[in-house]
Amino acid sequence: METGDQSDCGQQKQILHLVFDDSDKTRLQLWFTFERDQHLIKVTNITLQYRHTVFTNTSNQFETPVKYGYKCFAQERIDFDGNTNSFMNISNVRLEAFRTTNYFVNISDSDQWEREGLKCDDDRIGSDAYMITGISVGCGVAMLTVITLVAIWSGRQQERRMLKIKMMRQRQDFSGN
Repeated sequence: METGDQSDCGQQKQILHLVFDDSDKTRLQLWFTFERDQHLIKVTNITLQYRHTVFTNTSNQFETPVKYGYKCFAQERIDFDGNTNSFMNISNVRLEAFRTTNYFVNISDSDQWEREGLKCDDDRIGSDAYMITGISVGCGVAMLTVITLVAIWSGRQQERRMLKIKMMRQRQDFSGN
């Protein structure tokens, strides 16, 4: 894979052109057109060319606020030409356009990306499941603590009652002899 010569880095519109050459000389080309307004960056056009066939998607994809990148580890489906028979599945996507500072991607930037990249809905649902599990476990521990404290309090109350009854019996035995 390499970037193609049709890539463009404008102020309001950027095009990423990717070229994939297969071993059997099959050429696949992919274009992402990024556009931005005051609040959002989105991919407004995805074009896929396989051999001599061209597929296009013009719906807004991969929206993110201006200061953030987009990432999605889950598989996403992109339908082309409004036809459900022409589609592309992608996963492990990490997109960033309109960066204002020099930035080189490397392995050690993953922590920074975790803070700046926005998760897609499918990834968010998965991570929310872990959060819900943690909350559930915490609630369970809190409930067991409350039950234990109530049992201890109830046992002490029962112990006091039994002590009072024992004392009353001792008084009756003492006064009756």
